[in-house]
Amino acid sequence: SAYGPIDHGLQGLDGSDPRVLAVLQTLGLKMATLSWPIGAHRPIRKEGPILVPSGGANAFAAAMAEGLDVLTSTAVTAAQPSQDGWTISLNSGDTVSADGLVFAIPPAQAAAFGIDPADVSFQSATYKMDVAALCADEIPLKLPETGPADGNGLGWISQSADGKRAVIFADSKRAEALIDTDKDVIAAQLWAAITDAPPPAYLRGHRWRYSRVATPIGRPCSYDADRKLGFCGDWFLGPNAGDAIESGQALGDIITDALP
Repeated sequence: SAYGPIDHGLQGLDGSDPRVLAVLQTLGLKMATLSWPIGAHRPIRKEGPILVPSGGANAFAAAMAEGLDVLTSTAVTAAQPSQDGWTISLNSGDTVSADGLVFAIPPAQAAAFGIDPADVSFQSATYKMDVAALCADEIPLKLPETGPADGNGLGWISQSADGKRAVIFADSKRAEALIDTDKDVIAAQLWAAITDAPPPAYLRGHRWRYSRVATPIGRPCSYDADRKLGFCGDWFLGPNAGDAIESGQALGDIITDALP
């Protein structure tokens, strides 16, 4: 927003998960430690500290992508096998040739390409939905502290250190009811559910159809060496960052071992 970044996706990393700690050590990121009540909606399964990269959660992804040729604001419209690997079509009209193809997106989105893994059913993994209000202003919002926001259809609230930016999450029942609702309506409802104060200068709704893995595949990843085709993501192992990290690393190891 114009009032500063709002971490509305991954907001913290599990400081007791060795898979997470190993990556953070490799990346050399500076981390801040958060503490909040351990309640029904605590987003991390362990009992350890919650770690947030300096510069926000986006710094974690940026550090992992360093040195890679990443295309932003670009959509892949199709992928076709070719004699030497894959031809990938982009919404810009350009095509990209690649030795191999890896899907690291939710299974429902991967299924749209009509390229199925040989050993995994996309339908076997399920997700829970989330909706939230993204809030920001020039002055502190005067909302409850970061933590569970039980009651009145609310599930979780996360605030910036200065209190000027916040994310208000609905609980699971309300999220399912609002997932197809206009984003402005979502934002207004969640703001009104948590405070009687006038809306802030910035108030937007957000929807995640594939937010939290409910039923994972139960194996780290899928790879077809003949087609040079791989699939990875949290939907293989579970809802936490460590699960996604383990899945991606497992696929990376398999691909590396298969190289000439």
